[in-house]
Amino acid sequence: MGYDIRSETPRERSDRHRESGYPSYPPGGADRYPPAAQRSAEPSEPHEQTRLVQLRNAALMRMREMSSRHGMHAFDERRGTDALGPHAIAFLYQDYERKPGMATHEVVRAATRLFRDSDEVRDLPQLLYTLAGIAQQYAQRGPFDPRRTMVHRSDDMTTQARYLGVAVSTLDTPAGHWASVQERARNALEIAGRSYLHLSDGSRIVLDRGGPFGVVGITQSSAALEAGGLAYGNWQPLHLRPGDPEEPVWAALESLHLHVLHGVSQPPRGGRSRYS
Repeated sequence: MGYDIRSETPRERSDRHRESGYPSYPPGGADRYPPAAQRSAEPSEPHEQTRLVQLRNAALMRMREMSSRHGMHAFDERRGTDALGPHAIAFLYQDYERKPGMATHEVVRAATRLFRDSDEVRDLPQLLYTLAGIAQQYAQRGPFDPRRTMVHRSDDMTTQARYLGVAVSTLDTPAGHWASVQERARNALEIAGRSYLHLSDGSRIVLDRGGPFGVVGITQSSAALEAGGLAYGNWQPLHLRPGDPEEPVWAALESLHLHVLHGVSQPPRGGRSRYS
C-alpha cells in the first residue's frame, strides 16, 4: 500500500518536509529580491498605522469569505472525479472603491484558484512550492501578473490595484484532515477552514474559521490588528518558532510571495514599475 499523506500528524508532516530539504527561500536566497520584499517596520505615524491595520483587516475579511465558499463548494463536490482538493490559493490586491455619495476608500480584492483533488495537490507545502516554481519561471522572463497567468477567477479591480500579498485557504484544520472531516460532516456549515496570509508589509496571519468539531474560530497575527479603536474581533499574537508544525507552510508561502513580488515589481519594458 502506498504512503498516504492524509494520515500524517502536523508534526510528522513538518519533520518530513524539513528532511526533504525544502528551502526557506527560493534558490539564490532572499537577497536576490528588492528591499520591498523584506519585512518593514510598523509606521510610527498613527494615521498610517490605522490605515495599515484596516488593510490587514480587509484582507482577513476577504479570506474569511473565500474560506467559507471553499468549504461549501468542496463539501458539495466531494464525490467523483470533479471533487475539489483541500487547498485554494489567493493573490490579494489593495484597491479603491467609490460608491455614490461616499468617499473613496481602500478595499482588498482577490484573484483565486481552486484545485481538483489529486495526490499532487493534497500536500500544502508541496503545492505552494510548485506554484512558487511557476512564479519563478514567469519572473525570470520579465514582469508578470499572476491574475492573468496563475488563477481561474478574479474580483473586479481598477487599474490602481496593487499587489498586497498571498494567502491560502485550507480545509486541513485542527478538526482533522479534509479526507476524514468530509466523511463526518452532515452539511457544509460543519466544514471548518484555516487561512494563512503573508502580506507585503511582512505580517503573517492565521485565520481559523470554526466548525462543530472542537475548532474555535480565532485569529493570530504577527503584526497589530487593532489601532485607534479598530480591531478584527478577538485576536492573539502569532509566535513563529523554528520547528513549529506550520513552518513548512510559511516557508513555502514566503517563497511564492517573493517570486510574485519580484515579478510584479519589475518595470514594464520601457516603463517604471508602480512598486518601485
